[in-house]
Amino acid sequence: MVIVTDGESHDFYNLDKVIGDCEEDDIERFGIAVLGDYNRQNKSSEEVNKFIKEIASISSEPLHDHFFNVSDEVALLSIVDALGSKIFALEGKNCP
Repeated sequence: MVIVTDGESHDFYNLDKVIGDCEEDDIERFGIAVLGDYNRQNKSSEEVNKFIKEIASISSEPLHDHFFNVSDEVALLSIVDALGSKIFALEGKNCP
C-alpha cells in the first residue's frame, strides 16, 4: 500500500486499528509525506514534525525503506526510482 499525503488525517482515531489490521494481514505500507503545503503556509516546526511523525507511524518498518519525506510536490520525482524498485521487489513475495 502506498500512502501519499500533504496533510494530517482527520480520522486519526482509526489509525491504530487500521495499522493493526494491515499488520495482521501482512500488508506492507509505504508512506510519503509531501511538505509543500506546510512550507507554503509557513507552518511551525511543531506542526511539521507532528505530520511527519504521523506518516512515519503509518509506514512499515524499517522506516528507511518505507518512509519518504519530500519538500514539495515536484520533489516526488526524486523518489520515483527508489520507490518503484522497492515495490517491484515485493512482486516475488507471497500474498495472503
